[in-house]
Amino acid sequence: MIAPASRTNAIRAIAGKDFTAVRRSKGVMLPMLIVPFLLLVALPFGVGLAARSAHPPDVGSMLRALPGGLAKPILNLPPRERLITLVDGYLLAPLFLIVPLMLAAVLSAQSQVNELNEAGWKALRAGYVDRAAVIFSEALKLRPDDPVLLLGAGAAASGQGNQAYAMAQLKRALEQKPELTPASRLLGQIAYAEGDVDLALRTYENALKYAPGDPGLSRELEEWRRETKVHSSFDERRYDQFRVLFEGREEKALAKQATDIFHLAFRRICTKLGEFPPDTIVAVLYTEQQFRDITRAPRWSGGAYDGRIRVPVAGAEQHPELFERVLVHELTHAVVANIAPRGIPVWMNEGLAQYFEGADADKARHRMKALGQSIPLQDLEGSFTRLPTGIAVQAAYDESLLAVGVILEKPGFVWTRLLHELEESRSIEATIKSFGWSYADLEAPFAR
Repeated sequence: MIAPASRTNAIRAIAGKDFTAVRRSKGVMLPMLIVPFLLLVALPFGVGLAARSAHPPDVGSMLRALPGGLAKPILNLPPRERLITLVDGYLLAPLFLIVPLMLAAVLSAQSQVNELNEAGWKALRAGYVDRAAVIFSEALKLRPDDPVLLLGAGAAASGQGNQAYAMAQLKRALEQKPELTPASRLLGQIAYAEGDVDLALRTYENALKYAPGDPGLSRELEEWRRETKVHSSFDERRYDQFRVLFEGREEKALAKQATDIFHLAFRRICTKLGEFPPDTIVAVLYTEQQFRDITRAPRWSGGAYDGRIRVPVAGAEQHPELFERVLVHELTHAVVANIAPRGIPVWMNEGLAQYFEGADADKARHRMKALGQSIPLQDLEGSFTRLPTGIAVQAAYDESLLAVGVILEKPGFVWTRLLHELEESRSIEATIKSFGWSYADLEAPFAR
């Protein structure tokens, strides 16, 4: 048996929780104030004015239609009092049931929204972006202006590669709650990757008004400002979904060459992978020094992709075939990232990029044979920049090309299915195995 004091405390706790929920939601609080005001003040006041008018409404015909036992006491009253008694004494009381019913319905909906919100973020953390997108969409039907739900919907849409919708949801979230730093951070990063640098800078500047001590925002904003300063003298060439930034007349011809290469290679890459992502792809052509200053890339890197394709153009006119290979290599990274923004192992990403650029698998096989040792693919799922020597880096690239080659040998293989499965996967090796290959199978061309 529950003691009376414990029962009272439990009731107070439940009531307190409901009252807190009511206070936090304008959608609940405003009706809770307005409806009682209408029922207790506005309606009786209006009825009183109507009864005191020179020609009060005649409710006699309405009363005679009621059962005699109910109508007779009111009909015996003076005409001016009949309206007041009918409305205030008989009709108004049942209307008060609206208030608890309305409160119960809204609190139930709010509880459902909270459950959906938790489920949506749980799905996002687990990498199930499609499921998260559906959950947040359902929650927003119940609470369309909730900033946290809008942030979740934006994050899920970004994970799906739908950056335009993601940005729209994140802007709405910040309209409702400008101090929501995670929304500012994600909106700024998406805008920057999409080439809308002004929006990215403006978003971070506004975010720092509410979080002035955030080191991540400050550092990223400073990097963007530095890059924007470098790009201030750049021109731009647009072609289809491609934007190429370049500096000076001497690079104008290279920019045209780059857009032509992108246009042709994009169709070839997407046809093979099985999906044509619509996202804008931005490429920047740099001098060698600009490239190193902006990217901080290792010396062995001939290009980079970090949401933008970045390529140094030194020697491009003398070696156009090498320039084309670098562009196609980095374009492959951009396409893969737009199809599956996360979850793709680096060895697969680099293997595909080398395949589409036209790297020679026979030479890679010969180098691995001469080296006499290999690196397990599991150790190549992360960045190659952490590898200790140039020999190890070359081996990593060769192994990546040869491993991807094993998958490419399967006729009619649909790459986009594998990429999307990896995007949602918790285990790269297990996911690849579900498609018919173990890591040992992929390592067979170079394993010792």
